[in-house]
Amino acid sequence: MGTMFRSERMVLLQVLERNDAARDVVNALGELGCMQLRDMMEGTPYHKRTFSDEARRCGELKRLIDKLHKHLETSNMKLWPRDPSANLVSIDELDGQLRSLYEDLKTQVHQETNVVRAQNALKEHLAVLKLGSDVYVGSGLPEVMSAGEAEAGGQIALGMQAPLITNGFGTGSSDEGLLRFVAGTVPRASSLSFEKIAYRMARGNCVVHSLPIEEPMLSADTKEGLSYVPKNVVLVFFSGSVLHAKLLKICAHFGVSVYNFPESASSREATQARLLTELEDASEVVEVTRRQKKYALQSVAHQCEYWRYVCEREMATLHALNLLSFDMKNRVVFVAEGWVPISRVPEVRAVLDTTASSAGRTTQPIINVLESRETPPTHLPTNKFTAGFQGLVNTYGFPRYREVNPGAFAIVCFPFLFAIMFGDVGHG
Repeated sequence: MGTMFRSERMVLLQVLERNDAARDVVNALGELGCMQLRDMMEGTPYHKRTFSDEARRCGELKRLIDKLHKHLETSNMKLWPRDPSANLVSIDELDGQLRSLYEDLKTQVHQETNVVRAQNALKEHLAVLKLGSDVYVGSGLPEVMSAGEAEAGGQIALGMQAPLITNGFGTGSSDEGLLRFVAGTVPRASSLSFEKIAYRMARGNCVVHSLPIEEPMLSADTKEGLSYVPKNVVLVFFSGSVLHAKLLKICAHFGVSVYNFPESASSREATQARLLTELEDASEVVEVTRRQKKYALQSVAHQCEYWRYVCEREMATLHALNLLSFDMKNRVVFVAEGWVPISRVPEVRAVLDTTASSAGRTTQPIINVLESRETPPTHLPTNKFTAGFQGLVNTYGFPRYREVNPGAFAIVCFPFLFAIMFGDVGHG
C-alpha cells in the first residue's frame, strides 16, 4: 500500500464488456477516479476514431457556451453557481437547447444594434442641425432665406453683409447653383485629415467648418461593434457638381455620415421637431429591446455553468471512449486496459458489477489482471493538507514509480525555509 513517502503499487487491468455498456463503464470509472486508461487505438488518427464526430459536436457546443459567456461579460452579468443536485440532460437535448437560445440571443443583439444605431443617427442629425445652423447663418447676420422664400417675399438681400446664399448666387440643393454644401459628422481623430484632403481635392475652392460634439457618438465602423468615439460636425462649402461627387467619395472613405441640412430656418426647425419626436420613439424601442435581451441573458447566467459542466463531462467521456478498442466487425464487446492501485482493485470490481446490475444486464464485465513490462505510472495518495506541498514538488518534476517522494520532506522543510527567508530582513 502506498504512502506519502512512496507511490502505490499498480496493476494493469483489462475490462471486457458489451459495446452498449461502454458509456456506463466509462462513467463509473470516471466517478471512481482510480484508473488510468491506456490508449488501445494508438497510431489511429483522432478523426478516424469511433466517437470523433460526437467529440467534434461537443466542441462546437463548448464554443457556443463561450460565446454566451462573452455576451454575459459584455453586459456585466455574473454567472450563477451550478446546482450539484440538478439532473444531467443528454447531449442531444443540450444541443437543441443551446442552438435555439444562441440564435434567439443573436437576433436580439442584432436588433439592439440596429435600433441603437438608428437612435445614434437621430442624435447626430440633431447635432448637425444645431451646430451647423451657427455656421450657416453666421453670427449677427440676417435670417437666412432660401431662394424661393426670397422671391416669394419680393425681397432679395443685397450688399456685402448679406448671406451668400440669398445674394442670387444659387442654392445648395439646386444642380445649377454655384454654391453647394455637404453636412455631416466625422470621427474627431480623422477630422484634420478629412479637411486637408477635401481642400486639396478642391484645389482650395472649398471652405470646411468643423465643430466638436460634446456627447460621444457611435463609430461608423461596424466591425468594432457598439463603440463610442468623439466626433465633429463638418460643413463643406464648394461649387460645382463634379466636386460634389468627389467629396461624397472622400466622405465614404473617412467614415463621414452625411445628413440632410435644409437651407431655410423654417425647414430646419420643422426637421428638428420631427427628429426630436423620432428620437423619443427610438429611445423607447431601445429600452424595450435591452430589457428583452436582459431577460434572455438572465436565463443564460443561471444555466451557463450547468451547461459547461455537462459539456465538459461529455467531452471527457468521449475522450475516454476513444481510448477503448471496439469490435466494430462483430459489434459485440469492447476492451479497456488501465493502471489501477492494487489496493483498489476490489473496489473497481464492485463498482463495475453494481453498474451492470443497475442497468439490468444479465452478464457481468470480465476483469483480468495482465502482466506487463511497462513502468507503471506514479500514484501518490494525498489529502487536503498534503496536496498543496505535493503540488509544489510536482512543479519541478514527478518522482519515478516507487521512488522516494520529496513531497513528504517538503511538508517540514518548506515552511521552515520560508520562515527563515522572511525572518532574515536585516540583510540586503
